Amino acid sequence: MTILHLGVIDIPYSDKASISTGDVAEILESKYAVMENFAELHHDDIESALVDSIEGAIENIMSGSPVSNDMFGDATNKIEELFKFEFLEKEEMATIGVPGVPTQASIDRKSSRFKGKKTNTGRPSFIDTGEYSAAMKAWIEQ
Repeated sequence: MTILHLGVIDIPYSDKASISTGDVAEILESKYAVMENFAELHHDDIESALVDSIEGAIENIMSGSPVSNDMFGDATNKIEELFKFEFLEKEEMATIGVPGVPTQASIDRKSSRFKGKKTNTGRPSFIDTGEYSAAMKAWIEQ
């Protein structure tokens, strides 16, 4: 069975040794179902990325190229980009009616990057330091 996983690389936050990106991902998933909502909202985009990636691998084989060890590589890269730049940066969670979104920190324009001070431009929900977003990974288990 082939399974698509969404998660994060579990690394300590640079400013908080006691919390990691994995801890933050678990908190956000239990409170807001961030990745679950992403997968539901972008189901068709994820499906298309997987199909395109497999089609590309087949075309390469048909043209005589060596078989790739990661025929889903293009798809997982596309899924990660969708999550980081379409879903989080463009605040798509706020458009689907999830309670508590936008988050209060986003409304208050607070950012840990600026030691909790308000920013001039605000920030999207779920992007405080940027480490959670940067640590997001999509991978295929076969």
